[in-house]
Formats: sequence, structure tokens, C-alpha cells
Amino acid sequence: MSAARGVLSALNSPYRRPEEVEHSVPLRAFTWLAVALSLCVAARDTGLMSPLALGLSAVSAGYVFSHFRRMYSNWWMKIALAAGMVAAGFIYVNQMLFTQRDHIVVLTEMMIFLQALHSFDLPRRKDLIYSLLSAFMLMCVGGVLSRSLDFGIYLAVFILLALAMLAIFHYRETSERALIIGNPRSIATVVARLAIALAVCFPLFFPLIPRYRTYAFANLPVSGRLREAAQKFSGQLMYPDPPSAAVGIDAGFGPDAQVGPDFSAERYLAGGDAYFGFVPELDLNSRARLSDKLLMRVKSPSAVYHRGLVFDTFKNNLWMISDAEGEQLTRKEASPVFRLDRSGDTEYQSAFIGASLTYHTYYLERDMPNIIYAPYRPDTLYFPVGFIFMDDNLAMRVPAVLLEGTIYTAISTTPSIDPETLRKVSFPPCPDVDEKYCSIGFMTPQMRALALEITAGSTSVLDKVEAIAAYLEENYEYDIDAPPAPPGAHPVHHFLFESKRGYCEHFASAMALLARAAGIPSRLVTGFVPGAYNPLTGYFEVRGTDAHAWVEIYFPIVGWLTFDPTPSGPSGPVFAEEVTPMSFLYNRYFKRIAEGALAGAARLFYTAAIASAWISTALSALAVALCAGAFFLISARRNRRSGRFPLPPNNRSVARAYLRLLRARPELRNAPRSASATDLSVFIAPDARDSWLELAALYNRAVFSPLPLDARDAANARSLAATLKARIEMF
Repeated sequence: MSAARGVLSALNSPYRRPEEVEHSVPLRAFTWLAVALSLCVAARDTGLMSPLALGLSAVSAGYVFSHFRRMYSNWWMKIALAAGMVAAGFIYVNQMLFTQRDHIVVLTEMMIFLQALHSFDLPRRKDLIYSLLSAFMLMCVGGVLSRSLDFGIYLAVFILLALAMLAIFHYRETSERALIIGNPRSIATVVARLAIALAVCFPLFFPLIPRYRTYAFANLPVSGRLREAAQKFSGQLMYPDPPSAAVGIDAGFGPDAQVGPDFSAERYLAGGDAYFGFVPELDLNSRARLSDKLLMRVKSPSAVYHRGLVFDTFKNNLWMISDAEGEQLTRKEASPVFRLDRSGDTEYQSAFIGASLTYHTYYLERDMPNIIYAPYRPDTLYFPVGFIFMDDNLAMRVPAVLLEGTIYTAISTTPSIDPETLRKVSFPPCPDVDEKYCSIGFMTPQMRALALEITAGSTSVLDKVEAIAAYLEENYEYDIDAPPAPPGAHPVHHFLFESKRGYCEHFASAMALLARAAGIPSRLVTGFVPGAYNPLTGYFEVRGTDAHAWVEIYFPIVGWLTFDPTPSGPSGPVFAEEVTPMSFLYNRYFKRIAEGALAGAARLFYTAAIASAWISTALSALAVALCAGAFFLISARRNRRSGRFPLPPNNRSVARAYLRLLRARPELRNAPRSASATDLSVFIAPDARDSWLELAALYNRAVFSPLPLDARDAANARSLAATLKARIEMF
């Protein structure tokens, strides 16, 4: 029995500083709510649902444990927590070095684990503040990874919870020093000040959250593995069921899956929101009204075109893919990484004169065909399947329909070449290139004659291509309602010589065929334009209406370059344009001024305005800080002199009477702060020293006691002060 009591006594040894123990249940409750919200926000966009469930359970248990065990040292628990933190650090380093998980996901998982451990050791008030700060860090992680503006709602709720927690924290701190007992107005003042500060800072916080535009590690974002229809897949296209499809038909999974291109394509196009450019054969007489629904969000440092399918053969008035199946590429079993540049494809033998590696992460918001959308030229792919197919045109497909929530990352070699350098590239004789990119079969004689007429006099590949693009822009109208060609008519011939109206597929087809007629290798591409850039989230938002068709032209040595002949498209070769929130705002609101007659002055003014804004902001912040510091110093000094303290009325009256009495003689006024009332009594007449000590005792009770004084104490202090003042002046 005595041994058991000894063990129990050791486990229940008291906390060494009981005066620092926090007993407030509301303070712990608001801190727990803020921490729980931060865990949910951080886990939402990282997919850490299992760590979230475990973390919430552990944090809740930890807050209950730390409250009921707050008066004990819990040394044995601290040993267990230290071991847990060492284990968390080991797991973090191991996953960073030996796994392909995204480093941000791994870091978030470790922060959730550490937050759960810390929740079991919260005896003091400052420990709760540490929990709130770590919760704020998790909120910042959620803000960095957030793909939509609803993060602002979570941030506002977190700020309200933190505001309530800080207000209670202030009340508890000041209550212990007998500064606001009986005076609840001061807590309202604190809340008002915090609310004003947050109202000023909140509009700036969300836009200034760092939005990572590239990655520092190889373990890039990728979702969980997709279910594959590997036994029936040989590179063909697969499509999700349209909303109107009959229930019970498999969309590409299981042993009885129907993934044939004819049946699946028909079902896909029957959905109403489908783009006819994502089927094996592109018919220019097809018509569709694309939906404005959000399809995917793309994290990318630049605005790039997202390639889907590449059509290299024009035959029987249709665009087709000559190598529909392509080459099967596999990856290592434990890695989601496909090294595409090692596939042996001849396109990787072309060396861009100027290029850079760019990282692009795709977050799918709706079910989509099994096409991997990526910029040209993909070098590395992080995708959650066992194998993929890549054709001769570097278009990629996977053995599974891409479901909502799929995440994958592509690393691409993005060209960036000066147009003047391109003009020096010699003209390639088309027969030296693959015949499928040069075929002029199924073209009418009028189309061939028009191509030679447009490019006459042009000496370089770029000049010829730009001449074709300029001719199409000047002589043809973009019209989404353009009627189809008559039955049996050549659709491109009908567009060029009869209707002269069409949409992106007509302009791209016309440019590709006219370029071939002029001896320039070309191919047609369907996919998506970059989409709308959201400067608050840092993501490009790609919608159904962003589906597009464009042309790729071959340049010797350089390789394939993108051209968009649609009138609304960019002129010349399309290169990746770096986009940041500042560049977006500049292009949206200041570019017209910069391109006007006063372009140089506008740019100079814009630069000077930005510089002066930063300088004035810094100087204003410094001035405000200095003024605030001076104000608080002066206020504190005046309070010390006049006795104005945030005390209850009677306490304040006693303190004021005592401090005013100190100013009656220079010896009292200039005495050291450490001097006691007994030390100061030498300056008081001997027959009045008892009254002096009585007044000093009332002052100590008024300022340092947690209890308010009554009216009799205040009246007594004023009477003593009046008597003592007369005696001091006489002494």
C-alpha cells in the first residue's frame, strides 16, 4: 500500500509554479476552437483526412487532460511528449528524403501531429498563446494551398475566435494585477482596439499570403492512385458518363468496362457540355455550346496553353491522329514519376534555342476524359497510375477516366525565343520532315494557290507563318454561330472562299493546311487556353469555355512552336508569359496607359508611384509606430503623476489623493521609486506620521489588492491627504 501511495505521489507531484496555472475554461475553449479550425483548413487542401480525424481527437483529449491535470507537473507526460516529438521529426525527415510525397503535405502532417502532442501540456496561459500561434501557421498553410476564395471565410472565423481568446487573455492578465476588477469597460476597449487593427490588416493579409509558383523538391503534388482499366486499354480515348447517361453503365472500370472510342465518344458528346475537339476524329461541321463550368485549377508560374490531343492527318474532311495508340510508358513501382524525355521520342532531340523548365500542377474539379493536359514539351509527369500512353506528338493518355479531385503535376520545357532569332532559321524543305506533317492531299487547288499567294516574298519560316495568320485575321470573322459546310463540301475550302466565318477550329485548320501548302510542317492541337488568373489564390481557373484549337509549326533545330490564328489570340509564336499578382494588375489596369503615346512617361510614373508608395508606407508605418510609442510613454507618465489608472472609482480616488500629496514637496516628488512609506516619513512632521502611514496603507490596498475599496475608504484618504498637505507645507 505504501509503495502504491509513493508511486501515486510521484505521478501527482504539484506544478512548481502554481501562480502561473491557468484556470479559465472559456480561454481554453476558444483556443481549442481556433486550433480545431486551423486543423480542418490545413487538411482540407492537402487531403490529410486520416491525420485530421486523429489530430482532432487527440487535440480534444489533450485539452481536457491538460485542464484537469493543470495543477500537477505531469513530468511523465512530458517525457512521452518529448519522445513523440522526436518520432515526428524522424518521420518527417524520412518522408522528405525517401518518399515522393509533396513536401508541403508532409510538413502539414507533422505540424498536425505536433499540435496534438502540445495540447497535452497546457498548464500556463502562455502555453495557450503558443497553441494559437501554431494554429495561425496552419491557417497560413491552408491559405497558401487554397484554390478558392472561401478560405477568406475560414480566416474571418479564425480571427474572431482569436480575438475572443485574446480579449479573455487580456482580462485574465490584468485581473491578476487588480487593474480592471469591477471595471468591465476596459475589456471593451481592448476588444475595440483589436477589432480596428484587424479590420485594417485583414484586407491586406489574404492577398499577401505567399503563393508558391514553383517547387523546391522533387516530390510534387499528386493524388491517390486511380482505378485502371488496364486489361482493356491500349491508348484509346475514354470518357466519363454524361449527366444524362443511363444509370448502371460502367464508365471504364471493371472487367466488363466498355471503353471503345466509338461508343464512349458518342456518350461523351451526348452530355451537352462536351468539347468535340476531344474525340479521335475532329469534324469541322460539329457544333457545341460549351459550358462555363469550372473544369480545373492550375498552379503554374506562367500562362500556358494546355495541350490535349494533337491531330496530324487531314483526310476525308476530318482531322485524325495517325498514331492513336502510341508508346506505353511505365514507371517504377514505388514512384509516381514518369521520365518522358527518356522515351526515345524524336521530338526530344530538338533543342530549343531558349527554354526553361516550368512546373504545372492540375487540380480537376469535374470528371474529364483520360487525356493528360500539359504544356508543350512535357519532360516529367507525376501521375497516380501504373502506366501511360504517349503518341508521336507527345499527347498523353492514361488507362482511367480522370475523376473529380484528381491531382497531377507536369514539368515542361517551355520555349522562349526572340522573334528575330526565329527569322534567321533557314526554310525547311518539307519532304525532309515526317510526311504526315507535310501532306497536301485533300486540299483544293484554290487553297494551294492561296497559300503561295499569301507567302510570296517571305523568306523565313516565321515570315510565312505570320503572313498566313495576318491574312486570316484581316479577312475572316470569328463567329461561334457560323453555319456548317454543305454536305460533301470541303469544310476548310468553304470557310476560306465562301462563308468566311468560323470559330477557332476553322482558323486553326485553315492555318495548318495553308502552311503545309507553303511547304511548312504543321499540326492541329486541341486543349485549353490558360484560363482566368485569380490573383488572390494564385491559380489559373480553366472553364469549359476555355476549350480551344491552335496550330503548332515546326522550325528546324528549334522544334515545334505554338501559333494561335484566332483573331482574339496573341500574334506571333505563343510563349509562356510569366504571371504574378502584380503583373496581372499591371496588365489589367495600367497596360493601356503604358502602351499609349506617353508609354515611357507612364512606365516611369508607374515605377515611381510604386516606389514612392512603398517608401511612404514604410515612413508612415515608422511615424505611426513612433507616435504610438510617444503617446503611450506620455500617457503612462501622466498617469503616474496624476493617478489616472484603470481602477475602480474609489480605488482611483485614493491613488490620486496619495500621488498628489507626493508632489507637495520636492523631496517626496524626487524620491527613489524603491523608497517605502516609512522611508518617506522623515519628510513628514512627527505628529502626522501615523496619518501618513495610514494613507500609504490605503494606497497599497487601492492599487495592489484584488478587492475594490468602498466610499468610506475614499473619503478617509481625501481627509488624510488634506491634513497631511497642510502639515507638509509647514514642516
